[in-house]
Amino acid sequence: MQKSLRLSCILSVLTLFSVAHASVKVVSVGVKTPRECPALPPLVADLKDVQYPDGWTVYVACTARAWDDAGRQLDTRGRTNAAMTSRAGHFTVINGAVYSSSFDWAGTRQRTGKEVLRHERGHILCRCNDEDKADRAAGL
Repeated sequence: MQKSLRLSCILSVLTLFSVAHASVKVVSVGVKTPRECPALPPLVADLKDVQYPDGWTVYVACTARAWDDAGRQLDTRGRTNAAMTSRAGHFTVINGAVYSSSFDWAGTRQRTGKEVLRHERGHILCRCNDEDKADRAAGL
């Protein structure tokens, strides 16, 4: 991750919670406080049902600019509009807009934030970048 994304993460407030037996960090990016991120409450609720590995970090891009910055930093712009996962880095970045009723689902098979999280977890489970294999691994 490059400097500007790191800086955004450092400036954001970390919310640490336990999901079953896994410890997952959720980091809100693009806002000063978690209350400014409407995607945070439904994301945290979804993570109670979608188990990520211990030590995983889920970054939620709370603004369009934060999502665009993440895509630029991770060189994924134009390839996804919902989320991206780095197995090597042990993190997932989810576009907080997936929790908005106005989100444009074109180009993705998922239709809810929870399905996006499950799909990204599928990449972890299959240890692959293949979208179909990730869906199968996630049971989608």
